[in-house]
Amino acid sequence: MFTMSTSVNIRIYDPYRENELYRYEGSKPSGIIVFEPRDGISRLMHVSDGCFVGEPGTIVVSVSGATDAALIDVENCNPRASYGVLFGRDSTHNKQGRVLPATRDQTLKAGDLMAACKALDLVADKYRLGQSPFEDLKTLVIKTASTNLFNGITVKIWDWKRNGWMNNRRQPVACQDLWLRLDDAVQALESHEVRVCFWLVDPDQNAVAEALADIPLAIKSVQVDEGDEDLEDCECCFRLLCAQLIMNRLKARINEVVVSSQVK
Repeated sequence: MFTMSTSVNIRIYDPYRENELYRYEGSKPSGIIVFEPRDGISRLMHVSDGCFVGEPGTIVVSVSGATDAALIDVENCNPRASYGVLFGRDSTHNKQGRVLPATRDQTLKAGDLMAACKALDLVADKYRLGQSPFEDLKTLVIKTASTNLFNGITVKIWDWKRNGWMNNRRQPVACQDLWLRLDDAVQALESHEVRVCFWLVDPDQNAVAEALADIPLAIKSVQVDEGDEDLEDCECCFRLLCAQLIMNRLKARINEVVVSSQVK
């Protein structure tokens, strides 16, 4: 089982230290990630026999949460949160959904945490079943733009445990159940000699995962509750407006990624 080192935190993926190609590819995450369409997964890139190929035993998963809280500012119209898990473009392993139950925190932080939990659950299930290409997993990299998720699972969680799940402001840690679920999932894979590490990137380097997380909010927004035929209802109107804004934001992000890849 992996253990914490006094010099290196094995839960942190540091591309500058761990991947020489990162410095030669303009220090962009896309420069050291290769998607393998046949298996539907992304791997870290390395050089083999003079070719740039995916490094066996590695899997990179991008995760993101989303919320429509910023788009909703009316009474009796509660925000919703969602998550996105991205293995690669058009991968059958990709997942997105709402943060449930609806009674729990519907925040961006909850969405980010749920995304990481779903990613770990999916990978762990396929690893235990010995399904290709997960059976040879040695390093799982969770790519995120959330400083809360990154700092929490790589550094702060040990302090929270020692302090009875109180933060440095002596307040209860939000989403404690999700933190426990995530930490348990990480430790379960670590017990099988699988390194689970987290890679903090700029938001624009995680745009597709965030766009994936936006989809459940847009789809849910345009659904009318059974028996509700009045589309002039205040909440329905605002939900439809939110759907338009979210879908426009989603399209813009995807276009940015496409343009960026073409320039490269």
